[in-house]
Amino acid sequence: MPVFYRLDDDNRVVALPALDSYDAVGRRLRKIAVEVIGDIVVSTIFTGIDHAGPLHGTGPLVFETMVFDANDRCIEQRRYSLYDEAMAGHAALVEKYISGTEAGR
Repeated sequence: MPVFYRLDDDNRVVALPALDSYDAVGRRLRKIAVEVIGDIVVSTIFTGIDHAGPLHGTGPLVFETMVFDANDRCIEQRRYSLYDEAMAGHAALVEKYISGTEAGR
């Protein structure tokens, strides 16, 4: 059975009791940050579900940053356990695409 999570008021990840998980499915996505860089969109969300599972060995991977091209295709994706990691990862990808260090740009 999947375990769902929510963010508390201080952006800490909190596991939901099993009875609350059903309600979490409908409202688990939460936009954290979005940046548009020309034709590129960098988007970071809180998913509310651990994408790594219990075998990952760290905290639940409940944040996701995706980079989309002009055709809305995902060209890069990263996942994180903590809010601060997600924000730092988002900022790093924004800087990567602003500075044009991506191959082929």
